[in-house]
Amino acid sequence: MQMTLKRIHREITDLKKEDLGSISLGPKSEDNPYIWAARIPGPEGSVYQGGVFEAEIVLPQDYPCVLSVCYRHCVPNKNRQVHRAESHTNNPVCL
Repeated sequence: MQMTLKRIHREITDLKKEDLGSISLGPKSEDNPYIWAARIPGPEGSVYQGGVFEAEIVLPQDYPCVLSVCYRHCVPNKNRQVHRAESHTNNPVCL
């Protein structure tokens, strides 16, 4: 577990050095580095423009040796209707 925390903290440090543009990614709180939140804007010029994809990423206790799980959902653009089941589901996805 100690190696996992070192790895997570190194990745947090590395992320702070990156220019992610309008993407946000990082732990939801300083108290629990195993649960991360991501917000990814829909690409410009696509039907997803103006929407935001939000995800919660759960890192296992023995990360990175075991896959992370991502719970995602889409906050759609209010001006467009997008009917894609995979972008509106809360089913987990392994990363």
